[in-house]
Amino acid sequence: MVLQLFDVGLWDYKKELANITMAIPKIVHQTWKDENIPKKFRYAVETVKRYHPDWEYRLWTDKDIDLYVRANHAEFYPIFISFSRHIMRVDTFRYLLMLDIGGLYVDLDYEFLRPYAYPDVGLLLSRERDVSYGDGFNSVSNYIIASRPGHPFWQHIYQEMLANPAVTDTYLDVLASTVPGFLSKHFFELQERERWPDVMLTPRPTFSPHRLHGKNEKKILLNSSLTYGFHIGAGTWKQRLSFEYLKTKARRTLTKKATKPQRKARTIKSVC
Repeated sequence: MVLQLFDVGLWDYKKELANITMAIPKIVHQTWKDENIPKKFRYAVETVKRYHPDWEYRLWTDKDIDLYVRANHAEFYPIFISFSRHIMRVDTFRYLLMLDIGGLYVDLDYEFLRPYAYPDVGLLLSRERDVSYGDGFNSVSNYIIASRPGHPFWQHIYQEMLANPAVTDTYLDVLASTVPGFLSKHFFELQERERWPDVMLTPRPTFSPHRLHGKNEKKILLNSSLTYGFHIGAGTWKQRLSFEYLKTKARRTLTKKATKPQRKARTIKSVC
């Protein structure tokens, strides 16, 4: 079993990567704080398993994640535990999984609609935003990633995380530090320079269609041959009602108002 290599602790993956020529391994990774997946995510998780029946499945808990990083990435562990937000540890862990083990990483709030025939590529990423579809910018998602172990993209990402540890003041900065902003920046820059032939960037509709709002929109996606799944976007990491969030939101709102140009008062001429 593939998992047994990593459950026993330290694995010299750097030595083994030289002998790996395989494509995307058939193993699905998901993460949660413990083994009790919330009820609201269980259907989505069931679709992942249903449409990957011959794939290994691994749910990594917070305890598993900490033990894994400590055992397999000792040089990164001090940075890992210093992150100001737990989501940053979860984000960087999925990148380590792709580097070390490979396979398919999927967020708990991602629902598959049909099976996807994964191509024989080394790295598969999905467009989350695409200017050709009317979005304001281009980006790749980090809620669904498929990769072979040891792809040079993940080697670069790992070295970047070591050399330039992410620092955030609030959770609002996380998007640019470890999540889609970070991943997108490095992917587009590196792919433009390296032109890796084994990289596939799927069109936006494949895994990242528009968010579902109406009750019939899921049926529309089911009837479309373009879409294989969608991200629910639960945003459990955002802590929207925390005191820190409200304080930061208020400060930024006041700053925005203070710097906004004041409109000149209109002068009304009296008529005698």
